[in-house]
Amino acid sequence: MSKFRLRGSELAQQSGLTTAQISNFRNGQQNIRIDSLEKLLEAMPREARLYMLSLIAENGEGVEHLSPKPDQADSTEDS
Repeated sequence: MSKFRLRGSELAQQSGLTTAQISNFRNGQQNIRIDSLEKLLEAMPREARLYMLSLIAENGEGVEHLSPKPDQADSTEDS
């Protein structure tokens, strides 16, 4: 998110995620859970949040990298 001059350490502090989680997600080394994405989006300034959401919406390929919330993982298997 260098476009918005956001540092991973700042996002970690504001979102409650670790810098390692943010770094791994940024580098494509780890999928992000939906609840973590929600925390990350809430920590971002509005412009950065809208940009991130537009990337997700425009590129359906990115959606499979979203893991369900832990409580939803069990319920989706039953459907």
